[in-house]
Amino acid sequence: MAQERKGKRASECDGPPALWTRRQTSMQVHETSAVVPSSTHSRSRSDSPIPPSEEPSLLSEEHLNIPTQERKELLAELADALETDKVGTAFWACLQVCDLDQLRELIRQAKAAPKFVSLLARECHALPRLWKQLVTRSNSSTATSPKEKSVNSRASGPTNQVRERDNSRCVFTKSSIFEVAHIYPHCLIRPTTPPNERTEAIQSFWKALEFFWKPEQIQQWRQEIFRSPNSPNDASDACFNLICMQPNIHMAWTKGLFALRPSEYNEDKSKLDVEWYWQPKQSHGPYDLVDLRKSPPSSRDLDEVDDYNIVLEPTPNNFARLKSGHRFTLETPDAQRLPLPSKALLELQWHLNRIVSMAAAGEGEDSDYDDYENERRPYTEKWVNQLQQPVISSEPDSSASNTPPTYYSPLPSYLPV
Repeated sequence: MAQERKGKRASECDGPPALWTRRQTSMQVHETSAVVPSSTHSRSRSDSPIPPSEEPSLLSEEHLNIPTQERKELLAELADALETDKVGTAFWACLQVCDLDQLRELIRQAKAAPKFVSLLARECHALPRLWKQLVTRSNSSTATSPKEKSVNSRASGPTNQVRERDNSRCVFTKSSIFEVAHIYPHCLIRPTTPPNERTEAIQSFWKALEFFWKPEQIQQWRQEIFRSPNSPNDASDACFNLICMQPNIHMAWTKGLFALRPSEYNEDKSKLDVEWYWQPKQSHGPYDLVDLRKSPPSSRDLDEVDDYNIVLEPTPNNFARLKSGHRFTLETPDAQRLPLPSKALLELQWHLNRIVSMAAAGEGEDSDYDDYENERRPYTEKWVNQLQQPVISSEPDSSASNTPPTYYSPLPSYLPV
């Protein structure tokens, strides 16, 4: 397994670690875990999971990775505009979860300048890999060396807070074996790179998102993590961006094996419901080309992915696997001092974890991507940073039309068309 290859870690615990093994995976979640019956909360219809047999046919099932007819038609229109059915996995994955208005805008741009969108499609490859945070010694509940001590001390405040909030236990299994996991990736907060490279990586990530979600949505996500008016590019690492998970759950989360769909806070923000959705294994690899019209496999009723599962144990003689749609309640004893995980950042995670899964970015060795990225990173980041620098399109009829001229970024000379 990936975590075994990276070496063993000494996690905080008061007993032997729970097992998560391939072919026979069986972590147990007791009835006394963070699962709260839906009858104990008052929610709107849109926040409550509806059993598949009771779902109205007109209700969107996109949270199950089932695209609406409108999305299917728009993707077909985009394929026609690009004059190709084959695109990279990351671009295809982004189109499965992006805002429909932004998809319409991509179609408009593709019709006017198809090479521009084709290049964007190729360079989306980095997006899920920037989000795919690695479980490192600096942000997990591990023993530290003197060399690491100064690094960890900077986060001791938030780390101690999240341990207190989550009672030093995994929020899903209640196991005392846990790691402190980041929602918004640690690598985009304090990357192990020089300041100028860090800034470029962060800017590239957020600029890529702007092609797929509305500005107001991007701003809502950004303001949760970039809170300093004097340093707008410095992300905040605090309790609201942290959550306690068992190490093997943390690794599965990193690999995009599941995504958490947040609901609404209660009135005093002391509770937040999240729904667990397994993300199905894709039939393609991370470097394959995918038919733009292809629909992803559904997460409906999944209770394992790639031989990984979690066993719920309501009673000693009645075992049931954790299934997609299962609801957990995150709680805090003090919403002001120990805030819950940010709903906005969990929403960002809901989209990006599914993109990681759909793009098959969680598969294979991280070194494979590191070699690829080291070669292309300077060009990719330079190009993405240019995307928002407008130049007037040279479309032949733009001056003769009453429509304002369209703005596009130039195709960079250092990348092939």
